[in-house]
Amino acid sequence: MKKLLILVPVIIGVIAGGAFFIDKQIENNFNEPCVITEKPFEYNAEPNTLGSPPDTYLVKVNVETTSLWTSVEVEGLQSVTVASYIPHKESNSDKNVSVDGLTVYELSRPETNEDILPPITAEYDAIVQKYGDIATFKINKEGTGTTIYKLYSVVGNSTKEIARFVHDGIGEDSAKTFILDTNLLSSPLSFPEEKYDGPLFDAHLHLTGQDSQDSPEGIEYTKLLINSDNADEIFTMFDTLGVTGLIGFLPLNHDFFVIREKKWTNPFLKQAMEIGNRYCGRIHPFLFPDSLSGIKSRKYFTTKLIDDYVKKYPIKGIGEIHVDSENPLYKDIRLNDDEMYELYDYAALNNLVVMIHPRESDLDDLHDALRDNPKTKVLLHSDEGVEKIIPLLIREHDNIYYSIDAGLMYPYSLPIDGMTKEEFLNNLHSDEMYHRILASALRYWKPLIEAHPDRIMWGTDALYSWHFDDDVYGEVTWFARDFIGGLSPEIQEKFAYKNADRLMGL
Repeated sequence: MKKLLILVPVIIGVIAGGAFFIDKQIENNFNEPCVITEKPFEYNAEPNTLGSPPDTYLVKVNVETTSLWTSVEVEGLQSVTVASYIPHKESNSDKNVSVDGLTVYELSRPETNEDILPPITAEYDAIVQKYGDIATFKINKEGTGTTIYKLYSVVGNSTKEIARFVHDGIGEDSAKTFILDTNLLSSPLSFPEEKYDGPLFDAHLHLTGQDSQDSPEGIEYTKLLINSDNADEIFTMFDTLGVTGLIGFLPLNHDFFVIREKKWTNPFLKQAMEIGNRYCGRIHPFLFPDSLSGIKSRKYFTTKLIDDYVKKYPIKGIGEIHVDSENPLYKDIRLNDDEMYELYDYAALNNLVVMIHPRESDLDDLHDALRDNPKTKVLLHSDEGVEKIIPLLIREHDNIYYSIDAGLMYPYSLPIDGMTKEEFLNNLHSDEMYHRILASALRYWKPLIEAHPDRIMWGTDALYSWHFDDDVYGEVTWFARDFIGGLSPEIQEKFAYKNADRLMGL
């Protein structure tokens, strides 16, 4: 087999106005020549039409109740919950919590025959915008017990209580309304004055998916999202937006139990590789082992079945791996099982990155896997709850990397279940909502990135066809540039592309 050598995009300079040159060379074994871009990629996306940011404030919310349940309705203030309180719904044996900004949909506990109940609490940060001089808070609760709702203004590292509403009335499902003087909110948040205008590397993008989430069975990888019909248009968009590279996930279907042959198949693999070659290695493909038949086989697990593809194509990693019941291939497999350890060893020997989407229940197993496989580079991303332990993982393990993609705008990001293109764009086209989401992202993610600047990177988690529309992907990168502009200058390029470049060996 002819040796495959890829020298993928290398940034050699940043010039004024956000233009940056890319030098590419490639020796390949495909017939179609690599497309070389002689001119610099220009970041020349059309600006959005948002106005000046409205006065936006950071507050801390503390709700405590000794009732069976309580809820709080708010008028006169718009708010979102800061990302540090993911998930927005919390459930355990002691309490149920559902909040959105200042609004508390539910703080409750299981039914009990006890006369005196211990307090249960919810405490979190919220981003707030005011629209008048007063706001109303209506506290509802079960007839007995007391609910205390406290608001704190946050300025820098200081907090100051600005409201304390106590509802201790007795009566079946009682309600009480309180008034807040919104002028007590002081020192509005500041926003970045300039966008980041350098290169971007999308560290989490799905090369296959579907048009929209209309399948009752969840995600079905039935369509090559960057294909021979739209690749030129999409890469022209990437050039305009300054996206110089991406990690793209391809499912590799295990059909052994269907045709009784020891192989994996993917009808999109060859076309995806040819497109990646045509655009000079800007796509860094990861194989995503999946089970076409819905049956897992430990005997014919990943490493024995993907090796031919790794030898034939410029594969850079394995993933995105979910060890959960939704993926039959990994059902009952844990991150510290022998099969996964075989995968980690194979990845280390072949200089591949293993990309994992862990659940909160996987964290002990993940610690074991990272500790026992220090030579294996592991890229994580996550959603509800898991991101809170990323600082601990990074401190303890030198081989872990993390991409912030869907979580950057959560819960208004691309892959959110059931969200349409129109709903997504409406959120970002609202001046108020845009800045609430941006303030929330900066409040939570900026300290994490700046504490670990060399191992956290940006991505999108693009998954459906409409995610690749220029107006949608453009809005995502526009938001990213606003966010990155709020990071310390010496860290911006690391998060935007340099950490991903280094992980991919560029």
